[in-house]
Amino acid sequence: MNALRKIKTIRQEWETIKKESRVFLNQTGTRRASVKFAEAYKRAKIDDKKILYESYWGRGMIDNPYAIFLELMSRERYRAFTHVWVLDDFENNQPALREYRENPNVRFVLFGSDEYFYELASAKYLINNTTYPQYFAKKEQQIYINTWHGTPLKSMGYEVKGGNSSSANTVRNFLHADYLLSANERMTRMYLKSYKMEGLLPGKIIEEGQPRNDLLFHERKDAVYKKLEQYGITADRNKKVILYAPTWREAQEGGLKVNPEELLEVKKKLEEIIGKERYQILIKPHQYVYQQLKDREEYRNLLIPATVDANELMILADMLISDYSSIFLDYLVLNRPVLFYVPDLEHYKEMRGLNIRLDELPGPCSDCISDIAENIRDIETVQEQFKEKYQRMRQDICGRDDGDVCARIVNAVFEKRKTCSTITGQHNKKRLLISCGGLAENGITHSFLSLLEQMNYDDWDVTALVGDNPKDPAKHGKVNGLNQNVRTLVLCGFRISTTKEEQRRVITVRHGLYHPVWKRICPWEMYAREYRRIFGMAEFDYIVDFQGYNVILTSVLSTGKAKKKSIWLHNDILADMNKKVNGKKKNWECLHYNVSMYPYFDFLVSCSREVMKVNREKLAVKETYQKFRYAKNTVNQKRMEYYLRHQETIKIKNREYLMKNESQTGWDSKRVDVIRLPERENINFLTMGRMSVEKNQTALIHAFSRLHAEYEKTRLFIIGAGPLEKKIRECISNLDLCPYITLTGNIENPFAFMKRSDCFILPSIHEGQPMVLLEARACGLPIIVSDFSTVNDSLYPDGQLLIGTDEESIYNGLKTLIEGTVPKCKFDLGTYNQEAYEEFQMAIQ
Repeated sequence: MNALRKIKTIRQEWETIKKESRVFLNQTGTRRASVKFAEAYKRAKIDDKKILYESYWGRGMIDNPYAIFLELMSRERYRAFTHVWVLDDFENNQPALREYRENPNVRFVLFGSDEYFYELASAKYLINNTTYPQYFAKKEQQIYINTWHGTPLKSMGYEVKGGNSSSANTVRNFLHADYLLSANERMTRMYLKSYKMEGLLPGKIIEEGQPRNDLLFHERKDAVYKKLEQYGITADRNKKVILYAPTWREAQEGGLKVNPEELLEVKKKLEEIIGKERYQILIKPHQYVYQQLKDREEYRNLLIPATVDANELMILADMLISDYSSIFLDYLVLNRPVLFYVPDLEHYKEMRGLNIRLDELPGPCSDCISDIAENIRDIETVQEQFKEKYQRMRQDICGRDDGDVCARIVNAVFEKRKTCSTITGQHNKKRLLISCGGLAENGITHSFLSLLEQMNYDDWDVTALVGDNPKDPAKHGKVNGLNQNVRTLVLCGFRISTTKEEQRRVITVRHGLYHPVWKRICPWEMYAREYRRIFGMAEFDYIVDFQGYNVILTSVLSTGKAKKKSIWLHNDILADMNKKVNGKKKNWECLHYNVSMYPYFDFLVSCSREVMKVNREKLAVKETYQKFRYAKNTVNQKRMEYYLRHQETIKIKNREYLMKNESQTGWDSKRVDVIRLPERENINFLTMGRMSVEKNQTALIHAFSRLHAEYEKTRLFIIGAGPLEKKIRECISNLDLCPYITLTGNIENPFAFMKRSDCFILPSIHEGQPMVLLEARACGLPIIVSDFSTVNDSLYPDGQLLIGTDEESIYNGLKTLIEGTVPKCKFDLGTYNQEAYEEFQMAIQ
């Protein structure tokens, strides 16, 4: 009867999960797209004679994919293949659709459509000049050629401000690519250095020139004029053509900056000075700008559409006016003059950075359009003046361009001929993948950040997997402030999971993998696919799940292939699992499930020897008993030293305050949040930690209430935030202690308080290895600490006062500081960190 009741309960649970999953997966477009792609991924079979082409997310038949397409179509063998072009708009690509409508082997799909998902999952060859969406994962049988879209003149990848976050999907695509195409050494450096592919690159870089530049070696002026006419652009074949092709600008607050009048003003001013008799001006704006301006009446039939290939257009141009756009680099192939109109150089350098000096440019540069016009009137002299610089840059950038780049690439990729110059990067270090999830404001995150500062990057190639939230300045700052030696992979997109797989995931998380039935139901295939989505073909020697609380990341990382895989146990896991917050076991589901995942890792690493003993005693089963290890937390010494030196304080009526954060309230004013700092004339107690049950702050507050009744000069500062914050505030208020107890919330600089406090107290019921004790010791504070089960690893000879966790014991401990002496010991943080780092290395290998 019990068995029948259990089956009935599970069936009811399953029906509920099915309904909830369908709602959850349909809540956002991102989730719906991921589900659709997952279904196509599972359903679609690879077609060995299908090639998918995509340029700028479907803008048109343009750029490097277009050049490779033309090469393949010129060979009889590949004309019989199915060639699928991705377009984002059929209406604006009518000339291309008309040209190939009679060819059954050339098809078009709409970007983001159900058909697109299917083609993306079924084509043998994938050719793209930017990136596939965040849900994309390449199948093992597929061959992905990323051609990129130009030699960079500006900062790229991780070099850009906020680059850890903004590079996420690009890096992910590079890790999927079998081939990255490079035109020159500068572009190869972009892949290896700017995007930190050195040491992890799974594919090959083919450095053979720019495929699209083949078009510049084949004069097809009549065909290009006809194509422009199809788009409503009338060009006089008897006049010389000046092509004006500026790039896009980024606004100070981010996003696209467009001045609707600028392009017309430039054209008008040029025509006033050079006249219209000899020259005509064609304008090819960046695709982002084109989308903003194309429907304005004053630009009708004036702007070259984004769907027209820039390199085909260059064939018509007798000279080019550009700025920071890399279009001029391709144009060098033609040996025709280039002029640079740069109206906002300093702003652009501030926003994006430039990797080229103005005195290196192969043509005159000015922020005044009148100067550019005067140079055009004397263009022969200008060409002679810049001849040497022009040829030097032409050789540097276009030295491999000879009209046969596409042929060499097709021979290498499709024909498997070993005729190309290929680069695989250096793989001389031990490759570590370490994941810390969302970088919440807690001890785990600070331990993770500290470890990254301690790593020896001569020995280790480190990839850090983290989550980001641009709307959370603190988290966003942590993500983009990681040690620069680290290759940061920011989680982006949503897992590619079918509806049924998501349902299986939910039910197995609820029950854990403790029974063979749940192990069979667990969607292992989905987790392996998700690992591939995140990391592409990258290979790691060691994988570390440093957070240990995220059920999805733990499951995904467990499927990775590495010499050794470790998961961190930052606390007494069973105690943390059973901890109640506001009457609920908040950590039960995630930890109950993750403990069942422990057999799929090689090592279970606790944050101290005592914590390891407790976890092994409570959690070990036959297959995991020998896997328990330990490694102490490191302390971020650089962070401590920085904040002890740099304390943004302000004095108001002779009282000192720490500036917490500031925000703009108007063009001439700011709002500044401040926190009152401890004052020397008082006896200041400090504690720090998440406002949660195990931290025992309410008992501390009650004990302090008794002490303050006896010693009026006592003050208590509590740093941290958490689910019990409301109750703690109510407790302080009910005891009339608001003037004497300060709650700071989470702050970047707790050391300003440590520096001014008289004693640090940690009254916790249970802990892992508290980093706050190490930080307090390093700041030279006397320490009062409770005798939680794993405290032994945090004790130093004559280095603290050990107390109980009840109110009376805490009160007596506080009183000891006033009436007696709370010990403190000498603590060498550098020596400690080195020991902890050596333990970390031993624990994971």
